[in-house]
Amino acid sequence: MAVVGKDKQAGTTEQPRSNAWPAWFPPLVVFLLTVVACLPALRNGFVNWDDDWNLLENLRYRGLGWAQLRWMFTDLSLGHYQPLSWATLGLDYLVWGMNPLGYHLTSLILHGANAALFYFIALRLLSAAFHKPVVSGEISVRAAAAFAALFFALHPLRVEAVVWATERRGVLAGLFFLLSLLCYLRAHGTSEGGQKRKWMVAAVVGYGLSLLSKASGIALPIVLLVLDVYPLGRLGGGLRGWLSAEKRQVWLEKVPFALLGLAAAALALMAGHKAEAIRGRGEYGAVIAIAQPRQER
Repeated sequence: MAVVGKDKQAGTTEQPRSNAWPAWFPPLVVFLLTVVACLPALRNGFVNWDDDWNLLENLRYRGLGWAQLRWMFTDLSLGHYQPLSWATLGLDYLVWGMNPLGYHLTSLILHGANAALFYFIALRLLSAAFHKPVVSGEISVRAAAAFAALFFALHPLRVEAVVWATERRGVLAGLFFLLSLLCYLRAHGTSEGGQKRKWMVAAVVGYGLSLLSKASGIALPIVLLVLDVYPLGRLGGGLRGWLSAEKRQVWLEKVPFALLGLAAAALALMAGHKAEAIRGRGEYGAVIAIAQPRQER
């Protein structure tokens, strides 16, 4: 089956698939290697770093009834607004009870999915940078994308989000963040107006779901602008070129993202103040204020 479409600036022409290397094989390998590498997380149990407050002593998230959902979508007391993360933890409770293995298994699967998504994002970015077809059997581009995905997935900075039950919000927000980014790249990898609009709507929805999981992805609109400069090539010609009338659409399409980001920032600030998570620098010494400007519970 051939998919025809080309964004001249992005250089991400989609061509018929080649059977030389099945398209599903590299992301499957990335997913499996990520899961295998992180399997020890299943033995981690709950820890006394917020798991006690958020899970062991918190009865309000346990289930997906109306009372639990109302609390999830209105609570700011723990320093984060994360209703979707609470919903996945509520589902874990229904399936696993208070067995920590199930909670870690869900986070592990989400992290493996994130790694596979990162592969597809890297594939599109590399294809745009080197002007290669997105859908092709070229081994070098796919191998580079797989390496990038594994570097992301197995980097030590990913450990905390996978092995710490409370940080479900990190892997879940990452899932929707990466989905939003991939949809944005898909939107600008085709010249078909209807398809482009659908992918853009999906990108905005994904961003909103990410922010409902955790506000850490708030900077996505800036990331999209960076990608518009390179490798998509939608913004060029210096500052004057960026502000030209023909580039107006590039800026206008960021408005929904910006509005969602501002709303998430306001909620995060409210949650931080309510939990006393954000404190004035005068309460600490200079060294502590710089090293740990925010305390989370």
